[in-house]
Amino acid sequence: MTPSQLWYAAAVVLFLLEMITPGFILANIALAALAAGISAELGGSLEWQVGLFAMVGLLSFLTLRPLLRRKRSYTESQQPSGADELLGRVVLVTEMITSDGTHGHVQVDGHDWHAISLRATEINLGAQVRICGIEATTLVVEEVEQT
Repeated sequence: MTPSQLWYAAAVVLFLLEMITPGFILANIALAALAAGISAELGGSLEWQVGLFAMVGLLSFLTLRPLLRRKRSYTESQQPSGADELLGRVVLVTEMITSDGTHGHVQVDGHDWHAISLRATEINLGAQVRICGIEATTLVVEEVEQT
C-alpha cells in the first residue's frame, strides 16, 4: 500500500469508530489522517505528512469539536425522551409502595416499573398515582386524591 492509501484507510477506520464512540475525538483524528493522505498523494514528504496530520488534528479538535458538541446538546435538549412522556400520567399501583422506597411497583402500558413515593408515604395496592419524576429506572409518584 502507498502512504496515501494507509492514511485514507486510517481515516475511514477512525470515522467508522467515531460512529460507535461518543465525544467527537476520533472524527478529528480522521480529518487529520485525510489531510495527511492528500499531502502524501501530492508528493509531500513523511515529515510534511506528519506535521500536517498534527496541525489539522489540533485545529479540528479546537474548532470543530466544540461546535459539534454544542450542536448535539442543543438538539438533544429540545427533544423529550420517551421517559419524559410518562410525566403527569396517572397509573395504578400493583405492589404497595413503602415509605422507605424499598418496595413498590406501578403498571404503565402493561409494563411493571419500580416506584417510590414523592412524599415518602405508603401508597396502597390498587391506588391511582401520578408520575411526578423519574430517577434512573424508578418512577417518583404521588397519590391522586379521589373525589
